[in-house]
Amino acid sequence: MEIFSFGTEVIDKNEWLIKINNLEKRSIVSAISQAHNGAIFSLLTTDKGTLLSGGGKDRLIIEWDLSTKEKSGRNIELTNEYGSCRAITDLDGKLIVGTTNNSILEVDFNLAFYK
Repeated sequence: MEIFSFGTEVIDKNEWLIKINNLEKRSIVSAISQAHNGAIFSLLTTDKGTLLSGGGKDRLIIEWDLSTKEKSGRNIELTNEYGSCRAITDLDGKLIVGTTNNSILEVDFNLAFYK
């Protein structure tokens, strides 16, 4: 299980569910069910107040608005050549994605992705 802190909230994932927990109240504030078609492999919070999630079978990287817990409308689908998103990280302002087919991609939501 991955856990991320975002102010007084903690975000974790388990299979198809993203849970947002309040640390002060020690309770689940909200949850995003069936965020992906298949398991969720990776989460990344951004400075813009969004959450990126990388899924399994759907090969999608989805951007979520943390204030509304809704999809922002921006997502990227990786091709079969690369496989699914296994890990997401921010490296000096660049979004880096590791995939199940052993590729490392630099991703730009405006330009899709490139090796």
